[in-house]
Amino acid sequence: MMLSTSRSKIWSIIITLFCFIFLLFPNIFGTKDINALETCVYALLFWGAIYALSHRLFVATAYLASLWWVMSLFLTWQSSVKINPTFLGMVLNTNLAEIYDFFSTFGWWWLIAFFVWQGLITVMLIFVYRHPLKIETKHRVLIISLSVLLYAITLFFMTDEDVQPLNSPPSNVNSAFTNNFDFNQNALLTNKLQNIYPFDLPISAWSFHTNWRGTMKTYNALPPMKANAIDNNMPDTVMLVIGESARRDHWGLYGYTRNTTPLIAKHQEKLLRFDDMISQTVATRTALSIMLSRYPILRTDNKNTNQVEHSIVSAFNQAGYQTYWLSNQGQSSFFDNPIALLANDAQHTHFTNSNDHTTTGRYDEALLPYVEKALTATSGKKMLVVHLMGSHFNYGHRYPEQFAQFKPHLANKWIEKEDAQKNTQKLINSYDNSILYTDYIFDRLLTTLQTTEKEKSVLFLYISDHAEDLEGEILTNETGSCEIKKASRLSYRAYQIPFIMWASPAYIAAHPDRFQKMEQAQSLPLQQDFIPQTVLDLAGIDIQGNAKTSSILDLDNIKHTIERQVVTATGLRHYETAKKQSPCNLSQETQK
Repeated sequence: MMLSTSRSKIWSIIITLFCFIFLLFPNIFGTKDINALETCVYALLFWGAIYALSHRLFVATAYLASLWWVMSLFLTWQSSVKINPTFLGMVLNTNLAEIYDFFSTFGWWWLIAFFVWQGLITVMLIFVYRHPLKIETKHRVLIISLSVLLYAITLFFMTDEDVQPLNSPPSNVNSAFTNNFDFNQNALLTNKLQNIYPFDLPISAWSFHTNWRGTMKTYNALPPMKANAIDNNMPDTVMLVIGESARRDHWGLYGYTRNTTPLIAKHQEKLLRFDDMISQTVATRTALSIMLSRYPILRTDNKNTNQVEHSIVSAFNQAGYQTYWLSNQGQSSFFDNPIALLANDAQHTHFTNSNDHTTTGRYDEALLPYVEKALTATSGKKMLVVHLMGSHFNYGHRYPEQFAQFKPHLANKWIEKEDAQKNTQKLINSYDNSILYTDYIFDRLLTTLQTTEKEKSVLFLYISDHAEDLEGEILTNETGSCEIKKASRLSYRAYQIPFIMWASPAYIAAHPDRFQKMEQAQSLPLQQDFIPQTVLDLAGIDIQGNAKTSSILDLDNIKHTIERQVVTATGLRHYETAKKQSPCNLSQETQK
């Protein structure tokens, strides 16, 4: 039975409005960072202009966009983020088993919702196609003009402060790296449209492709690494755990007044605790580069050089190890790209977190099943790099509620760094809770390693990428005192990181001299770029070609020639000198 003309018009209006409302849903559930009203205005004018151009074009565009409607809504609803390059990186590196784990965790109803939605939108769009609204030409022109005007004004009035390009090269990136990236990206796309459905997926895909293309160009340009074992007693398993923003003076193991590391303390007698290790940079991407490659792409001295080398993970490949990169951090933004390059050296990679550091995402315990799976997957030699989210700001996002021992805390709420001073105690409590959670993860990783690798020669190392400043802290030295007013990682404490090692009895028995040298170095001043050569020396692996770099096992050298340098806002500075002159801001020549 055919609908009457009047009833058909009414139904056309109702169904068309429903389509518009449904298409706006992923933009409605906003947060402080993703403004729901603003994104809805942009999205509404986009869909309105498409419909004004042609209802057929609207139907085709809407159906295409509907394919990722549920995915966009899920991310916005569950994690307060849009589809992003990090999420796409995870999707492209997943498999059927991981998809099953995903739906088992978040509920199969999302998959059911997808099919229900696709059926519903298909029926509605067919109706819209057959019963289009009649819009006068002048109204079509008005709708299209408003849309074009809004986007033009946004682009025209955008200031330099608004522009945060998806790719923006830091000053200490080697020319070999920067030449492979396109940094001149459109401000409108990167600042507005990437947070608006349906632009989120295509722009994220474009960004992922651009970033990954640059990564692979750089990776493919590196000369092949040649490495070999220097003895027949290489350890069976090596696990390098990289923490995030962990500051050692907030660890109970290092004497902090709060017991933030009760589980690690149970292992204390068998651990080597290094008391004076510093990071040389306060940026994760640079820190990981210098900890995992002797001649990294990202350097701390801001010098461009063609002397670039694969990571030590590649050396372990050459030495016959199965290598794993297991990370709870992102995979494909510019800042993750150097890390993705390092990860690409591993034979097996897995990224558990689809979100960036601004949201809760998944806790570090998401890595535990993958670590256990890697340890039990083969009886051969294994090398694992485990990259934690650790204590990355916002600290309240980094631990489950049962680890909120120190209160009041941020309770999983976002807080701007500029407002943190008003919440100093909550900030510190939340930071300490994140360390308490890291203590739990540390214990689980070490216990799993000890349980699965019984009687084997095993090495376990934990080191943080950098530390953190906490607002409201008072630092004093012989020249006076100063107060930390922003979480800007400017003070000397932002470079003070924990470094801990455990070796199995079988390893110690096979290499007593190496273990003894590490014991003797526990109180020496150390720095991050010692790590790659040290790990190689501990494992008994030699890389041919480039000269050896500094190693903790080379005690005579580090005792007499070490002059530690760190990257500050004004360039390289001698750490000890800067610490004495301006403890709150190492970039200043004198304290202010």
